[in-house]
Amino acid sequence: MLKSYYSDPEDLMVHLLPHWNWQEGETVRVCAMTNCEMARLYVNGQPLEEKQVIRNRAEWEVPFVPGTIRVETFKRDRKLSDERTTAGSPAGLEVVDAAPDADYDSSIINVRLQDSEGRYVPERKNDRLVRFSVLQGELIGSGNGDPNGIQPDKTPIIRTFCGRCQAIIRPDKEGHVRVIVHCKGMEDVEYKR
Repeated sequence: MLKSYYSDPEDLMVHLLPHWNWQEGETVRVCAMTNCEMARLYVNGQPLEEKQVIRNRAEWEVPFVPGTIRVETFKRDRKLSDERTTAGSPAGLEVVDAAPDADYDSSIINVRLQDSEGRYVPERKNDRLVRFSVLQGELIGSGNGDPNGIQPDKTPIIRTFCGRCQAIIRPDKEGHVRVIVHCKGMEDVEYKR
């Protein structure tokens, strides 16, 4: 959201939210954050409505149907787009270090559930237990962003919240981190730095 307000006016951007995994027929507030002037929403390739962007946002109330929502935004002769597609069941893990540079004193390992097409799976009903096996380094924290979570702040086994969780690993004395991320029914993912 902030980027739409504070980026260079010539550096156009658009971000469509929220995810597109809901109950069929449920009405969803869809929002495009952008620094463009106009926005047009499509549901499964069909144009829904074009709106003027006011205060860097355009909003629609949309009945959910599985598939893809797409927004196209316009400013003068330039066009940008962003889209969200309904995800399937969790089939794998995406593991990314949010602090990959060796200048950082720790690795911040972000985990997201993905479907077989590599799409993020955000639904709570799909949350899974994830285990971090630290082979080099030390686990110094873990979490999932659940505001009502009661798990310890430093546990190697944590349930995803809306398809995400995180572990913070301090490198060993040689500066190495090696972690295997496990989730039942999915292929293990190894991270090393």
